[in-house]
Amino acid sequence: MNIKIAGAISTGLIIVLAVVLVMPPFLSYQFTPQHVLLLFTIDSKKDTSSWCTQLSQVLEKHDATAAIFLSGSTAEQHPDCITSFSDEIDIGSQGYTGNSIPLIPDYSDQLEEVKKGKQVIDEIGNFDSKLFKSPYGDTDQNIYSLLEKSGILADFSYDTQYNKFHNGQFIWFTIESYDANSFSIDDIPTKSSERINPIIINFENNIAIDEIDDLLSDVKKQRVTFVSASDLVGFELNSMEGL
Repeated sequence: MNIKIAGAISTGLIIVLAVVLVMPPFLSYQFTPQHVLLLFTIDSKKDTSSWCTQLSQVLEKHDATAAIFLSGSTAEQHPDCITSFSDEIDIGSQGYTGNSIPLIPDYSDQLEEVKKGKQVIDEIGNFDSKLFKSPYGDTDQNIYSLLEKSGILADFSYDTQYNKFHNGQFIWFTIESYDANSFSIDDIPTKSSERINPIIINFENNIAIDEIDDLLSDVKKQRVTFVSASDLVGFELNSMEGL
C-alpha cells in the first residue's frame, strides 16, 4: 500500500476515534434535560372543583406529571380535586383543617390533624398516600415523628429541600423552588453542568388556568423533563397495594 495512502487512513481512523471518545460527554453536556416538578397547593374556594378539573385537562394536554396538595377538609368539599387527576399525578395531604400544625399546642392533637387529613384523602382517592406538605411551610421539631407515625414517607414542606424516609430516618435532598407568579424560563439552566438540582414550580389555585397553560407551553420549549414527586423520591407515593 502506498505510504501516503496508509498514512491518510491512519490519520482518519485517529480522528474518528477521537470524535467517538469525545462525543458522548459532549452530548451529555449539551442535552441532559432539567427535571421540573409542578407543585400545586389547593385551597377551598368557590370555583375550586372546576379549577381542578380544568387543571387536570391542561396537565394531560402537556403530558405533564405533577404533585397536588390539599387539606382533608378541602378534599371533602371538592373531591374532584382528587378524582379528576390521572394516576400519573401524586396527591398529598396537608393535615385535616389546613391550619398551621405547630400552632396546635398538644402533640396528640397534631398527630390527629396529620392522620385525619391523610385518611380523608386516602378514602376519596382509594389509595395510600405517603406524601405531605405542611400548611404555609410551618414545621417544628415534631414534624418527622408525626409523619412517620402517620405512615407518610415523603415531605415537601420546605423551599430548599424535600425529605424522604429511608433506613429508619428522613433524609433531605436539595431542590430549587420558584413561585409560578415570578418564574421565568430564564431560571432553567441551559447547560447540563448547571443542572444539579430538580426545579420545583409552586402554584396555587388563585392562578388562572390559561396562565398555567401558557407557562407550561413556554417551559416545554426548553430542554426539560416533567417529573412527579414519586420520580424524585424513587418509590410510589399513591400506592393502591393492599387496599
